[in-house]
Amino acid sequence: MYRMREAAPDKSTAICLCAGIISDTLHLTSPTTTSTDKEILEWLAGIGGIDSAQFVKDFFAAGSMLREHTPDRALESDRKVFEENGWHISISQIEELGLEEFWKRETELQGALQALLTKHSLHFACLMVTDITRHHSVLLVAGDQRVIDAIDYPQAKEHVYDMAGVVSRKKQLFPYMSHVVTKLDAP
Repeated sequence: MYRMREAAPDKSTAICLCAGIISDTLHLTSPTTTSTDKEILEWLAGIGGIDSAQFVKDFFAAGSMLREHTPDRALESDRKVFEENGWHISISQIEELGLEEFWKRETELQGALQALLTKHSLHFACLMVTDITRHHSVLLVAGDQRVIDAIDYPQAKEHVYDMAGVVSRKKQLFPYMSHVVTKLDAP
């Protein structure tokens, strides 16, 4: 909008907008990234006077959602609910530098997913934890066993699936889960 009006944001606004683009696109590596994202990030980084590569390291290292927050808060930080073929499903996503914190808190997160099912009358809930350094995710699941049994990603352990190359809830995980539940009878 700034460019359409031949205007420019101030330095602090440009830096905030850079953070938004970097977060939303995993520093231009997500399947949701557009050429406009790349062009605007370069323009805003120039206005903000930042080296985007260094900014990315600092930005993602600033805090781990899994280390800094309760499991309930972590699940709610970026959660979407969908209804597909009569199934009420919740998909949460957290981006981390590595998966160490996930493995430390897996049991607590599983309990929080179970509580989420009851609290929101869901059939299925999952948490995708994305390692932004490796472009790799794990999926923690809870809910109706028919949905869990239909997931065909490699199982890392009970209720945890390995999702190499999956980083986008919108373009990768949701379409996959939608496909899974449309093959099942309605609950």
